[in-house]
Amino acid sequence: MKTRLAIFDFDGTITRRDTFLPFLFFCFGYYRVFCTGLTSLPILLMYKLRLVSNSRAKEILFGKFFRGMGEDDFNRLSRGYSLKRISPGLRIKALEKIIRHRGRGDRVMIISASMENWIRPWAEAHGIGPVIATRVEIKDGVLTGKFSSPNCHGKEKVKRLVEAMGSLDQYHICSYGDSRGDQDLLALSDEAFYRIF
Repeated sequence: MKTRLAIFDFDGTITRRDTFLPFLFFCFGYYRVFCTGLTSLPILLMYKLRLVSNSRAKEILFGKFFRGMGEDDFNRLSRGYSLKRISPGLRIKALEKIIRHRGRGDRVMIISASMENWIRPWAEAHGIGPVIATRVEIKDGVLTGKFSSPNCHGKEKVKRLVEAMGSLDQYHICSYGDSRGDQDLLALSDEAFYRIF
């Protein structure tokens, strides 16, 4: 009998909205985020015009805020945000579905383009794992402002799932997502739920 995997996207699926901008507000406050955002308008426009990829635009924006921050400080902020701010923004139906999967013995995991640093504490507190997500690059205990793994989006979600779990033939996969970045994962699933629970 195949092991059952219940795989959830995070932003917009478990949560009601993306968590990156609220994390920036949590770390830096509205004024600094607004001011730094103004300097980022050219890259955001290039992204909207599809002149740069989602992954590249996200990495550049991330670097503007976090380049040079100590790893311990980043993890402290990530954990504080995860445990204090994520739960109020959850989709109740998603949480109910997670509880239902766990109740029948399914292995519940998260695959997300957001940073694993602020997903993992929340996931561990709810008995969810593993968490597969975008990783930040750290050198000598300091964030470089770049990612150490490709942005965990689209085909990268499938690649990282195979790396973590091995051949997918041994699993019955039930997946949940809300955006085009989830389509590759949804396409290979035995049961796929797009914006529904």
